[in-house]
Amino acid sequence: MSYPALVGALDSDDTFHARQLHWAAPHRTVTDLRTIWTTTFHRDLTATRQALLNHDWALLCPSCHHGRLLGTAFLVPGVGHALRDTGPAIHGNLHWPTADVAKPEWMYLLHEPSEQVLVYEATVHRRWLPHSSHRLDPDQPPPVLGCGGHRRDGHRWQPAQVTLLGPPTPTLASYHAEVCTAPHPRGFAIARFTDDVADQIATHSQNAAPPWGPPLPRLRRDGTEFDLVWTNATVRVARDHDGRLLIGAHLLPWQNASHDGSHPA
Repeated sequence: MSYPALVGALDSDDTFHARQLHWAAPHRTVTDLRTIWTTTFHRDLTATRQALLNHDWALLCPSCHHGRLLGTAFLVPGVGHALRDTGPAIHGNLHWPTADVAKPEWMYLLHEPSEQVLVYEATVHRRWLPHSSHRLDPDQPPPVLGCGGHRRDGHRWQPAQVTLLGPPTPTLASYHAEVCTAPHPRGFAIARFTDDVADQIATHSQNAAPPWGPPLPRLRRDGTEFDLVWTNATVRVARDHDGRLLIGAHLLPWQNASHDGSHPA
């Protein structure tokens, strides 16, 4: 059984652009969108979005090659049966009432940043209710950030000033960094640094300025790399996929600084 639906793309601020899809079988629509993305447009999500928004659709059928069409539809090879003489795409918001046009029961939206199809169902109160999400490539794991989180699960890097928490109060020393925006255990900031900032931290830690000293390790440059050095142990600082240094993300108690100052030279 098929149900009227909308198909399109999610924009910023929960707004979307979508087209009518008159025959949308819930058990195959996501599969059809995956095929259109991978086979027809060779994983070009921008081109996939544009093709879907060019027309209203009788049905999606990326494998259709025959000339027999439904009503006034015409074949768009690799996509489906498009309808002639349709108006502009529907512009809506997930928080607005559902469209009266065709009384859609489902909505399938491409989400480009996460490379997912987001599925919504219309409620009796004419609101969109999130139903499910599906990766366009179900076999490809989400990219992992250096913090151990996934880019598609709310983890993002953003610029920040960080400082070390040291007894009895936080130090005034702060450094330019990028911190992960997702929550992490113990509430400490997960920070990454450029080599230049790491050199600053190494200099200050070698001078034993507070809050360094037991039990915090010192940072030491070793050629092109850096080590965290305790009295009886040395640990090589890891780099993430972007080449940034994860200086003690699991060892040093970084926190977001409440000011914009930097450590004096």
